[in-house]
Formats: sequence, C-alpha cells, structure tokens
Amino acid sequence: MKRTRDHLSNNFQLIVFTITYILSCLFLYGIFIYFATELHLLIQVFFSLGFLIGSILLWAFLYVLFSIPQKLAGSFDYIKNQISTGEISDSSKFALMLSAFLIKFFNFSFFDIHYAAVKTRGEEIVLSSAEIKSALNWQEIEKISEKSPELTKNGRIKINKLVFHAYTTPIFFNDEFLGFFTVFSKQRLGRLSTKFLTDFEENFIDDQLIQVSTIK
Repeated sequence: MKRTRDHLSNNFQLIVFTITYILSCLFLYGIFIYFATELHLLIQVFFSLGFLIGSILLWAFLYVLFSIPQKLAGSFDYIKNQISTGEISDSSKFALMLSAFLIKFFNFSFFDIHYAAVKTRGEEIVLSSAEIKSALNWQEIEKISEKSPELTKNGRIKINKLVFHAYTTPIFFNDEFLGFFTVFSKQRLGRLSTKFLTDFEENFIDDQLIQVSTIK
C-alpha cells in the first residue's frame, strides 16, 4: 500500500494534468457538438476523428514534456550514487558518464540528442564520437562559455551528410567556471527544450562536478 501511495504522490502533478486535459477536451468537444447539430453527419464524423487523433497526439507530447524533469531526477541518481560511493572520483570520468547520459536520456521524438561533448576544467574534452571532433572549434567554444553562463546556439552543423543543431551549455558553480557541455540534435530546439538543458546544468551538474573536482 505504501508503494502505491508513493507512486501516486510522485506522479500527482501528471495525474492532475491528465484529468484537467481530458475534461478540457470533453468541454471543447461538447461545445462543437452543441453548435454543429445542423452540420452534415459526415462532417461531424471527420471532425470528431480528427479531434480525437489531435488530442491524443497533443496529450502524448505534453505528457512527455511535463514528465521529463521528474524522470531526469530519478535517472541522474545513478551518477550521483557513483559519486557518493567514490566510483566516480575525478572530473574526467564524470565527463565520460555525463556524455553517455545525455545521449541515453534525451531520446524523445522532439528532443533527440545524437552526439554530446563534455569539457571540464583542466581536462581533455570528452566526445561521444570521433565524428564530432572537428565539428566545432572547441577551444573557441570554451572561451565563449567561460565569459557567460548563458546557453549558446552554435547553429547548423553537418556531420556525415546529416544536419544537426548544436547547443552549448556552460557549467558554473556560483561564479566559478567548471566547463561546458555541447549537444547535437536533429531537431531545432525551442526555448522550452533549451531551458531543460540550462536547468539540468543548474540543478544537477554543477554541484556534482564541483565535488569530483574537489576530490581531485
């Protein structure tokens, strides 16, 4: 019983969102039916079908979008636990784990990271693939990142005849520059998606990186 209650508690916001969304859709559909009584039956059927499909697709998108922060916290615990136990004891190994985590976690249809690069202070840059070694001027990226904590849009990058959009997020702990991470996505990320990256840095990465940097 306790596990069930914990599950409901952890997903309370998503449950409320789903119920509210369903009620809103029913309300909008009820308004259509009320004013569409004189329309041809075939039009009502096609509209109803389109409304149903559109509502489901929009719900799926929004559900994933709102569930990302919660899933992110649970998934990143694996890295936090390894830092606590000493399995990750230096910033270079942290960069390696972070690079793999970014690709594995952000695997959504609207936000799919294919490549990642992580650079920590005083260490060589960690690339998820040798294919992105010359994709950007990494020394210049580091100089830009060190000047400002704001996310940088690196534009369209061609890798193996495929076009990706690159984004660099500086890593700061208070005013101390610790490094940066760059991701490559086939999708052009909107403001909300890029905010996930900056929030991820602020809430998960900076304090964990300062721990392993201190250990070293």
